[in-house]
Amino acid sequence: ELRDALGSFAASLTAYCTANNASPPLSARSQEDSDKRGSAEVAETDDEVTIKTAFIEFAKIIHAVEDARSMMLTPFKPMILNEIQELRSEWLLGPKTDPKDFLKETTTFCQKLEKYLSVKQKERTPELDEQMLQDRQRFITRAFEHVTNIHEAEELKKSKFVQTISLFMQMMANFYHQAFEHFQDSQRQLSNINQAAQRSAANFRQISDETKELKEKLLKTPWEQVQSNDSAAFREGYLFIQVKKPVTTLWIKHFCTYSRDLRSLQVIPYTQGRSSDLIQESYSIKTCTRRSSETIDRRFCFDVEVDNRSTPLTLQAQSQADLLEWLRIMDGQEPVCPIRALSDGQRCRIIFAWLAQKAPHLLLLDEPTNHLDIETIDSLADAIDDFEGGLLLVSHDFRLISQVAKEIWVCENQSITPWEGDIFSYKQFLAKSVNKELAKLAASENR
Repeated sequence: ELRDALGSFAASLTAYCTANNASPPLSARSQEDSDKRGSAEVAETDDEVTIKTAFIEFAKIIHAVEDARSMMLTPFKPMILNEIQELRSEWLLGPKTDPKDFLKETTTFCQKLEKYLSVKQKERTPELDEQMLQDRQRFITRAFEHVTNIHEAEELKKSKFVQTISLFMQMMANFYHQAFEHFQDSQRQLSNINQAAQRSAANFRQISDETKELKEKLLKTPWEQVQSNDSAAFREGYLFIQVKKPVTTLWIKHFCTYSRDLRSLQVIPYTQGRSSDLIQESYSIKTCTRRSSETIDRRFCFDVEVDNRSTPLTLQAQSQADLLEWLRIMDGQEPVCPIRALSDGQRCRIIFAWLAQKAPHLLLLDEPTNHLDIETIDSLADAIDDFEGGLLLVSHDFRLISQVAKEIWVCENQSITPWEGDIFSYKQFLAKSVNKELAKLAASENR
């Protein structure tokens, strides 16, 4: 039974190593670095060599005491079989290291990300952004759990299983005098394997602590920095490229790399969970311009003009910060739009900017907030407070008046009376006065 258990464990170990040692597709830069390094074998540490060669010595000793083994196996067989079964079922081929669940969660998250990016500008809400942030944090946490489980399985392979077998070997030495000489010859190697296993366990605890710190740091890192690698002259990351079909328009995810010196953009179509051969396309960038939100129903978009193509490529970044980084590396420009094509609110902003450039000493503002949003109204109030010249303001906007009016004077009955409160309290006073007059009028009519 022990031989069968060891055989099953060896088969599980082989399947586990085959499943988890497969390398993911490399980016262009990573592939280039890999080609330069060549196909050198993976280096092994001294502890790994000690652990690997120790099993050969174990096999010799087991063969020498095969006859006596059955007499001492009974009290220890359940413990050893349980340890092997736990390693095989839970860690090597169990749900903790099964890549299928993680791949499914990754696919689900990518679908949520694409759905989030497809939300129109006018439909955007803080709840959507908060939900996307929570989904990203859950995905990063799940990814670290998956990597930690794989790493823990690797360490248990070298530590827990080896320690179990070492205990089994030590029991043989204690209970069978006829195996004493064999164990004497293997004491040095047994000592080395135990020390190597202890060091592996200690290293695993240290790496686990470092992994937790890295996870906390990564959770605080913006998502676009997690999925991008860039410098002053190079950037790589994920972009969605617009592809127009006869009936519809598709947004296809691509892995993109850009060299600022060469002004070259390399794009590779990316499909989650599929590692088939992908065709890489290369474009020579001429210009880069941010897309105005009025010209497209998606956020974070920009156009690039390329050689040998009559129409520009429209690309979508993953966030506003990601968009700014791509515009920076590609020397992107802001869109230029004729004033006649702007909305009333945008024209008002241009007029205020023009006034500020002229640095006037006197301003006459007649209902300046008619076409402004709340944020711009607050900015206008701050600018009025900082203005040191003369100002005549005509406005029915209580929000603006409450921020710029330092005193309230009431003009009525051929006199001017200072009001002690603010504009809102005066508004309430007027409402109460009107209600009283209406009540008196209603009472007189009832008589």
